[in-house]
Parts: sequence; structure tokens; C-alpha cells
Amino acid sequence: MGKDLEKITVIYLYKKKKTTAESGQKNMFREIVSLRPKSLLLDISRWVFFALFIFTLIGSIYAPKEENWGLLKRFIAIWLIRSQDKPLDIVTVVLTLVGAIGAIAYFVIRFRERTDQETELLVKEKAAIEDRFDKAIEQLGDPSPQVRIAGVYALTDIADTYLGHYQQRTVDILCGYLRINRVDENGKFNDAAVESTILNVLREHLLSDKNEKIDENVQVKNDEQLWTNCIIDLHGAVINERFSFANCTFNSCNFNRTLFRQKVTCKKSDFISQANFDEACFIGNASFEEAKFWGEVSFKGAKFVNGTSFAKVSFVKRCTFNGMVNQGAVTFTNSVFGDVANFNDSKFNHSLVFRNAIFRNRCSFAGLLVEGWSSFIEIAFHGGVSFAGTTFVGESSFRKSIFHRPATFDAVTFVGEATFREVKFVKKASFVEVSFLGEVSFNESMFQGETIFNKGSFWSWASFSGVNFQNYVSFEGAAFESRCFL
Repeated sequence: MGKDLEKITVIYLYKKKKTTAESGQKNMFREIVSLRPKSLLLDISRWVFFALFIFTLIGSIYAPKEENWGLLKRFIAIWLIRSQDKPLDIVTVVLTLVGAIGAIAYFVIRFRERTDQETELLVKEKAAIEDRFDKAIEQLGDPSPQVRIAGVYALTDIADTYLGHYQQRTVDILCGYLRINRVDENGKFNDAAVESTILNVLREHLLSDKNEKIDENVQVKNDEQLWTNCIIDLHGAVINERFSFANCTFNSCNFNRTLFRQKVTCKKSDFISQANFDEACFIGNASFEEAKFWGEVSFKGAKFVNGTSFAKVSFVKRCTFNGMVNQGAVTFTNSVFGDVANFNDSKFNHSLVFRNAIFRNRCSFAGLLVEGWSSFIEIAFHGGVSFAGTTFVGESSFRKSIFHRPATFDAVTFVGEATFREVKFVKKASFVEVSFLGEVSFNESMFQGETIFNKGSFWSWASFSGVNFQNYVSFEGAAFESRCFL
């Protein structure tokens, strides 16, 4: 395989960085162990002091006392020698104290010895794990794909066995491997087997039955072995194999500028935290059907070459699709947008469908270009919406949609037929400088707020049959170049 030197160099740099940090931790750990004998006397003194305090406290309760003693003398009664005390009693007390102190010293020493042994074992075990980890990383830089695959499974086994920070470290290494250039001198990709193995390992560790959309049992790893809390960072990676991550649960994920050459499937997946797909490129079909984005998600500047489906997707927080380029059909049918949604300056060369979608907050489609058919049928817009400067080249329909907040269609150009039949505008509707080059119908629509069509241009026939204007309406400066039906 070509460019192995580059791969080995990248892995070596990562390993060197990690080794530096780990060696610092090990040295500090050993220093602590070496310093423990110096603090042994201090530990013994502390325990002796504690034992003497308890001895004094018990003595203040049970030891004989004189009637004229004050509070302090009563507390240290066990230490005071009275005239009636026998020498034998005094010797007994002293020997008891000496024996107790000796016993305390013995138990403290034994305890520290055992602790030191356990600490040493932990250090050796950790060193052995790190050695296995280092060897697995080295395998990823081997020219043989079989050895690299073995390295992938070796890293995975360490993460599954020892859990904790080894999980995120393993994810970082595997994702880092996918981000490096894996094309040989002739521009040929010869790493399909290793890439498929890594993607499969990632998928197995992201499948979780806790995903509320999953009915069947898809989880293959134990709960503690899942990587659903890890950060997936594949920014700038080139994924040559199919990216099949349906039913998976992602934490924070970064796919900025990632190139997906094959089909992408994230159907019914959960994205718990932020998801970044800015400037990502999808060559094959992409499906996010029934996925749920709990955190903010961004597809700003993303490019979709083939068909894309966001049907029945739930966007809980802000979503951004500004500047997207879509060469295939795109659908957001039955999707729910819980927060602000932006599609500004995006381009759709094929159809765009939002049928039965729900926008619970503001949304903007300013500067949008749709060259194919566009469907905004039966949509509920609960927040303000703007289509300012949008161009609909093909047929467009807003039939039976409801605009609960102000709707702006200023400077919109409808090249093909436009349909606003049975649409309800609860608040202000603005169509200033709108251009209808094809036929347009507002039949049976209701305008409850102020309605403005000032400077609008109707180049073909326009129909307002059965329209209910309940507030101020203005067509000042509007031009009707063909028939108008009222």
C-alpha cells in the first residue's frame, strides 16, 4: 500500500504525544510511591495521637476523680497520679500504652506495605496495557492490510476490556486513521478492507437499544462497552465505503468537510449533542429518515449529489441548512422543527418537499433557489417565516398551509405555476414586489392580518376566487398582465 510512510508518521506523532503525557503520569505516580516511606513516621504519629485522644476520652468517663477537680483535670483524669494509686496500676497503664502504640505502628506499617504492593501492581498493569495499546497503534501503520485489521481489533479489545478513557482514545485513533490520506501514488484506493472494519466496529459500538425509535433489539455490545458518549471526529475524512449507521446513537459528532463516496444511512439514529455536517459532500444517496437531532445541527454549505431524505426527522434545537447545494430530490416530509430553522441561499436542482412538516419557531428560506417542483403543502408555520428573494423555477404549492405568524414573500419570483389554495394567514402577509410569471391561485384562502401585494407582478392569470380578506389589503402599484379572477 502506498504512502505508508505518511501513515506511520501520523500514527507516530500521535503515539509520541500520548506517550509524553502518559510518561509524565507514570513518573509522578512512581514519585508518590517512593515518597511514601518518608511519610510513614508522620502516619504513625497521627494514629498514635488519635489513639491517645480516645484513651483520654474514655479515661475522662471511667477514671476515678477528685471532687475539687476542674473541667480540664476531669478530662485528663487518666493521666493524673493520685496518692492512693498503686505503683502496679501505674505500670499497668504505661505498659498498656506502650503495647497499644506498638500495635498501631505495626498495623500502619503492614497497611502501607500492602498499599505499596497494590500500587506497584497497578503501575505494572497500566504499563502492560499501554504497551499493548502502543503495539496496536504500530499495527495500524503496517503495510499489510491484515496486520492493520488486527490492530483495529486489538485497540477495540482494549477499549472493551478496560473501558474508561481507553474508549475515547480508541475512537480518536480509529477516526484519525480514516482522516489520513489513504490513496497510493497512482491515486488508487486500496484500503477498503480496513476502512470497512473500522466503520463496522464504530457501528457496533454505537448501536443502542436506548434509542426510543427502535422497536427491535439491535444492541450487540454491553451498555458499559458502548461508545455513545464518545466524540466522533471525522472532519475532512474521505469515506469510500458505505456509511451504514442506522439505529445508532451519536454523542457530539464532527463531519465537517467529510466526503461520503457511497450511500449514507442514518435512519432512526439519535444525535444527542451537536452535529456538524458543514461543507460535507454526499455522492451517493443519503437517508436521515426518522432520525432525531437533540442538539444543534448544521449542514451549512453541504452538497448532496443524489437523492436525500429527511422525512419524519425531529430537529429539537436550531438547525442550519444555509448555502446547501442539492442536485437530487430532497424531502423533509412530516419533519418537525422545534427551534429556529434556516435554509437561506440554498440551491435545489431537483424537487423540494416539506409536506406536512411543522415549524414551531422562526424559519427562513431567504434567497432560496428551487429549480424543480417544490411542495409546502399542509405545513404549520408557528413562527415567523421569510421567503424573501426566493426563486421557484418549477411548480410550487403551499396548499392548506397555516401561517400563524407574519409571512414574508417579498421579491419572490414564481416562474412556474404557484398554488396558495386554502391557505390561512393569521398575521401579516407580505408579497411586496413578488413576481408570478406563471399562473397563481389563492382560491379559498383566508387573510386575517394585513395583506400587502404592493408592486407585485402577475404575468399570467391570477385567481382570488373565494378569498377572505379580514383586514387591510393593498395592491398598490401591482401589475396584472393577464386575467384576474376575484
